[in-house]
Amino acid sequence: VSGSDRGELRLAFYTDVHARKEWETPTALQHAANSINARTADLVIGGGDLITDGFQSTEPVAASRWDVYMQMHRAIDADLYPVIGNHDLVAANPKDGSAPADDPRRMFQDQTGLERTYYSFDAVGYHFIVLDSIHITRDDLQYHGMIEPEQMAWLKRDLAGTSKSTPIVVVTHMPLL
Repeated sequence: VSGSDRGELRLAFYTDVHARKEWETPTALQHAANSINARTADLVIGGGDLITDGFQSTEPVAASRWDVYMQMHRAIDADLYPVIGNHDLVAANPKDGSAPADDPRRMFQDQTGLERTYYSFDAVGYHFIVLDSIHITRDDLQYHGMIEPEQMAWLKRDLAGTSKSTPIVVVTHMPLL
């Protein structure tokens, strides 16, 4: 992180930009990126729902939304750490009746270049933990806030390797309830 050499950190956080082609959203997202860059943030966290309506959309429909979001993402000069939101899952339950995707998280990972949807990193003496809090249920609510067992095991290992004196920042898109 570029602020590390100064011992300080300028953090910017945005969430729920719901990128799409319509309603002049690409222009608004470029303005947001310019504003973040003008504040010379060292680290930026994109808090989820980076695109709109991915959960119920097919991949071809979501692709153009990811294109719009990634223009903003690439325009930000600082180190950017994305968080997956419920809208960022693609084809989890398509409303057009097509079959759900085998892995609704894959498109988020492909676009962001992340190996998985949860991860951690260190910056200026802080340990940041980014969690994937979306548990697909396909019940009336479609999803719930929850950490899956595999991720919980990873989290325990991650915390075991973190000094008890290190401040921890945890980021999720939605509450774990």
